[in-house]
Amino acid sequence: MERFFRTVRDQFLAVNTTTSLEQINIGFHKWLEGYHRRRHSALDCSPLQKRLAGSSVCQPVPEVTNIEDLFMMERRCRVYKDGTIRLFKQVYEIIDPPSSNRLTVYYMPWDLSCVYYGHFLKPAYRLNLNQNAHRFDHP
Repeated sequence: MERFFRTVRDQFLAVNTTTSLEQINIGFHKWLEGYHRRRHSALDCSPLQKRLAGSSVCQPVPEVTNIEDLFMMERRCRVYKDGTIRLFKQVYEIIDPPSSNRLTVYYMPWDLSCVYYGHFLKPAYRLNLNQNAHRFDHP
């Protein structure tokens, strides 16, 4: 990578005289396309040929796999006495708090409306403070 950045600096940035970011991006994409098609002495072929000749390092994901689960993140959270946990300044209510004061929480980074906890991935929903404030009101 360091050698590539040096090549970019020596071959592209040294001769590029454009000043707008858009023109630099267009010029860099053209330069990069040529770079991938040029023969390199260390590879004895072009980087594109080298990449296409080898077996793929990517492994296909079976179609039955729920791909969203692959992006699930985890974090240890403290369980408060009121049966809540806090994650990214959000308060979540858990149904059956464990006996320990910490548990592992699993969540999707792009959707914090529901998080999961425990080995069986039980859902914990965001605490609705308005609804919770009126739960003891009598009609």
